[in-house]
Amino acid sequence: MKGVLIRSLSGLVYMALIVLPVVLRDPALFVTVFSVFIILGLREFAQLVNLNRTRPLRTFMDGLFGAFLFAAIFLYGTGRMDATIFAPYLFYVLYTMVRSLYSDRHKAGSDNSRTFMGHLYIAGSLGLGSLLLDPAGIGRQLAEGQQPDFMPHFFLAVFVLIWLNDTGAFIAGSLFGKHTLFKVISPKKTWEGFFGGLAFTIAGTFAAAHLYGSTKQPAELVLFALIVTAMATWGDLYESNLKRNAGVKDSGRIIPGHGGVLDRLDSAFFVFPAVYLYALVAGLS
Repeated sequence: MKGVLIRSLSGLVYMALIVLPVVLRDPALFVTVFSVFIILGLREFAQLVNLNRTRPLRTFMDGLFGAFLFAAIFLYGTGRMDATIFAPYLFYVLYTMVRSLYSDRHKAGSDNSRTFMGHLYIAGSLGLGSLLLDPAGIGRQLAEGQQPDFMPHFFLAVFVLIWLNDTGAFIAGSLFGKHTLFKVISPKKTWEGFFGGLAFTIAGTFAAAHLYGSTKQPAELVLFALIVTAMATWGDLYESNLKRNAGVKDSGRIIPGHGGVLDRLDSAFFVFPAVYLYALVAGLS
């Protein structure tokens, strides 16, 4: 009973940290909260891929500049700053590569690759997701005199759909699961769970479309739900594969009862880039 209570409370705190900065429409708080997620997530990623960081300062700097990349994507993509915002990050990339010539040369290629792969995987994907918060971020023209503003419904809707997908997959998989989806990586995932998650996601997509007055046709909404479900599943499998290769059950223990930051955001790392591309091509409204 105590374990269930701890899991429930930590889950509520995690959800509040995602929802409140967006609902409050506070860009500074939003960037701060997700920067902390990114720093913690990159630390977990470094451990999973056995990144060779013998000095804590280097691990901290990797996380700090990953968070900076996220902030830069958000600030540039939403029209709050120009492209010069990326200059410090580019300097760090060059510094890291040059420094590797003078330290741990035999591991330079693999270490640098893992470092910047982590930045793209975690900070880059959440950065693209952050652009859903602003009309300018997804290619929509602002009216004359209109200032950048938060549109919380798109961003939060993606998280809600991911949670609905997880819930549907768990229920259907528990009740009807027989046919393994990807046995080598995740023996407990089943096709029945996948389609259960898809059903919940479709229902959530139609509900959101009705709530926000979307003009999308039913076929487009189903396609969108399928993209979310497929990418959420692949995102979960990708992180499961990282953990399997590292020989661990969870990416971390920062969220009691839930594991690490990567365990909570693994689906979002794949869903947000896909939804962003969908928004650019077909729009979201």
